[in-house]
Formats: sequence, structure tokens, C-alpha cells
Amino acid sequence: MVGRRTLDAPIGVRLPIPQPKQLFLHQTQNPRYNYHMKIPETIKTNEPATEDIILNTASELGIILPEDLNNFYKKSNGAEGTLGTQGYIQIWPIDTLSERNKKMETTSNLPESIIFASNGGSFNYGYSAERGNEHYFMVDPISMKDDIFEGGKTLEELFARIGDGVLERMNLE
Repeated sequence: MVGRRTLDAPIGVRLPIPQPKQLFLHQTQNPRYNYHMKIPETIKTNEPATEDIILNTASELGIILPEDLNNFYKKSNGAEGTLGTQGYIQIWPIDTLSERNKKMETTSNLPESIIFASNGGSFNYGYSAERGNEHYFMVDPISMKDDIFEGGKTLEELFARIGDGVLERMNLE
């Protein structure tokens, strides 16, 4: 009897059909669905933010926070430390984000985006909630639109790219 053919399997090869429990495990292991994201040990954390502060700030910013950043704030209301061999990050307390983003005029420079962290100097880190193109990024806080670097689709990917020093300039044209 011939098995189902997928892009990964040649004709005639039967693949096991995952049971619902296995599908759930795959989802929870995916960083986009990981409610138990590990914060790098090199980052000094703070007390968690309350659900009310998180919801109020998101409402003030007019943006839905990505699930992984939302969960990060549930573990630590801001953090600071080194990432890998190349990076440093200061994640600002969530209750300061509205004021900081207003001062930086984030919504007029980068619509549907928030800035939530810094490298302690010349770059800020943010998240774009643009539908279909959600991503983390690094940006020059002065030019805002001109120097934007791709940070990945998840917070963990951003951390890894910062630590490895491999953020790539985005083509905005």
C-alpha cells in the first residue's frame, strides 16, 4: 500500500501521523508559542510586571505586544546585561515605554512599532506589529528610518542575533 507523499518523503514511504498531544508539544517548543522562554543568565532581571501594567501600557501604545515580549515582562519588568560575545541590552520597564516612545516620536517615524530597549548607547531595539511582517529590529534612535537592522521574528532570535553581532540592514524600499 502506498503511503502519503509529502515534500519531505519519497513516494511509497509512510510517515507517522502525529497524535494531537505531539502537535501540542511541537507548538510549545516553538519560540513563538513558548510561554516558558528562558531569559539568558547574563541578564539581570527585575521583579515581574503586573498584568494590569502590561495591558494598560499596550493600550496606551496602541499596539498588541508580541506574546514573547508580553511573557518576558510577566517574568521581569525590564532587564539589563550582556548577550553572547558581541552584545549588550537594556530592556526598559514596561511602565516607561509610553513616555519613551512619545519622546522618540516612534509612531510617526515607525508606524505600528514600539521601541522597548537599548544597547546602552547608539542603538535601540523595537518591535514592528505591521500585519504580515511582524519582526524585531535594531534602529539608530536619531535617524530612526534610515538605519534599521532585522532582529528576527522572536525575542529569543533577537537575543541570539545581538549576542552574535549578526543583525542585517533591512531594505526599506
